[in-house]
Amino acid sequence: MLLVEANRDIFQPLASGRRYAEIGVYRGAYTRGVKACQPSHMFLIDPWRPADISALVPSDYVGDPVAPLLETFTPYYPSGLERALEVAYQEVCAEFGADKNCNIMRATSAQACDKFAQGSIDVLYIDGNHRYDFALADLERWSSKVAVSGQIILNDCYVSPIGKRQHISVLEAVSTFIKLTDWRPVALVNRPFTDVVLTREANLKSASTIMKKLFLMRAASFIELPSALIHAVAHKVLRVEAPDKSFLREYLSFGE
Repeated sequence: MLLVEANRDIFQPLASGRRYAEIGVYRGAYTRGVKACQPSHMFLIDPWRPADISALVPSDYVGDPVAPLLETFTPYYPSGLERALEVAYQEVCAEFGADKNCNIMRATSAQACDKFAQGSIDVLYIDGNHRYDFALADLERWSSKVAVSGQIILNDCYVSPIGKRQHISVLEAVSTFIKLTDWRPVALVNRPFTDVVLTREANLKSASTIMKKLFLMRAASFIELPSALIHAVAHKVLRVEAPDKSFLREYLSFGE
């Protein structure tokens, strides 16, 4: 498993010349970067309608599960959730609707999935409901739709205080999924809003080689880690504005 110091758009070139599907589009910010990589076809899937609040919060939670969730949503949906989603849908249609190689599907993940044949997608980007059971269901229902040599990319596969306020449990869903299937993590970005790429075990070596070439092209720093450490990285990213290197001098002079 490769850990790369980069933004999540580092993985967008994987869609180049391939069939790409995105679950959870909102305003198309990620889609825009993917389109620039010229996929052979894009499927943009999103209901663009507010989900019932019960679908966004866990059934058993210490404290109020709704208030912190709605508070974190405010910057994303400044005009209110329903209005913001409708405006987003119109924006996506205006920007991508005229592209003959793009299908915009206003549907839930479950509704859209039935319209795809097995192996009909090369790169699947999942950015839908981040609650554990919904994220796991997306992986289970869509994995067979991905070609044998394909990849699944998941957004927000990390643990953080703000993630907990939004009830993000994508990492836990990925953990369950890779333990029960032949899908394995091949790469992830070392940023607070982590994206992780999964591929089937049989493709792990070739996918890793492709990733390394991609990172080298972007001059992105990366390291290789055992896949089991997916739970130990990208959770608490520590940054120092002006690092004090005096400790290094003290360490080197220790014992003199």
